[in-house]
Amino acid sequence: MREVTGSAWRWALGVFVALLVGVALISPFGDPNLPTGRIAFIVPVLFGLMLGPVLSSFAVVDRWPRIGLALPTILVLVVGWALVLRPVIVWLGFRQSVMQDIINVGAVVGVMLAIRGAWRGIRARRALEEAERLRELAEQRAFQAQLSPHALHNLLNTLYAASLASPGRVPELVLALSGMMRYLALSAGRDLVTASDEWAFMEGCRRFALERSSPDSRVDMVLEGDADEAVPSLLMASLLENALKNGRDTEGRIDVVVHLAIEVSTLRFRVDNAVPSSPSAEPGMGLGHSLVRRRLAHLYPGRHRFEAGMRDGRYVAELDLW
Repeated sequence: MREVTGSAWRWALGVFVALLVGVALISPFGDPNLPTGRIAFIVPVLFGLMLGPVLSSFAVVDRWPRIGLALPTILVLVVGWALVLRPVIVWLGFRQSVMQDIINVGAVVGVMLAIRGAWRGIRARRALEEAERLRELAEQRAFQAQLSPHALHNLLNTLYAASLASPGRVPELVLALSGMMRYLALSAGRDLVTASDEWAFMEGCRRFALERSSPDSRVDMVLEGDADEAVPSLLMASLLENALKNGRDTEGRIDVVVHLAIEVSTLRFRVDNAVPSSPSAEPGMGLGHSLVRRRLAHLYPGRHRFEAGMRDGRYVAELDLW
């Protein structure tokens, strides 16, 4: 037989004691005319008597969770326990019929089963919420792990191309790459970072993107407001990376505009890019906007808006947090 343990067991016993006190003081168990002194003796005795029916009913429910199998067995147990306990109940001074004994035992068993079921339901819901939280956390880590190698691949390709075209610029680019990799490492275990840190990483992405693009490429970035506000790590960077990747045409030209405005408890982010006539990938696919939506639902439930799609010939992603 599995038993309720820990705080759940103590909580159930406390409710059970309170229930028996009430039963001893009022009907249906007994006689309102019983002296108060006897009640102090009767309550613990009743408590001990009821442990048998309650715990055996718990065992039946654990053995046969389906109500169709458990209910008939519990009914038989209630009748059996009522007959077994009747001599003691009569000795305690209660004057009532066998049917009343059965009803009383059944009432106590029913209440305790309901309390136990409710407690287990609460625990199951908490376990489900914890599992959901862990799943969301795993998705976030996967999201960040997906971005890091992808960004590193592009950065190293840019660095290699620069080493061939302009060897003198390699130390400068290596230093910039070092700062970006440090941010990737630090943000990997965090849900939130400061907007200034995220923006600095995005500036690095912009710089390396322009390094491997045609001279007439454009990546305009504007930041307004308090850069010390907390923002989801690598989320805006992933949207920028998506725009840089899918907005590049066959000649290496990119046209991206980024705007971030931060006010009191409000953040508005927008990134849009020109869509090539023959895009290398479907706009908006990239690192997966569905994952972005799930992450926002976890971090900002009911406090965000995210929309992405074609608008006036450009692909636009807009994010509002509050």
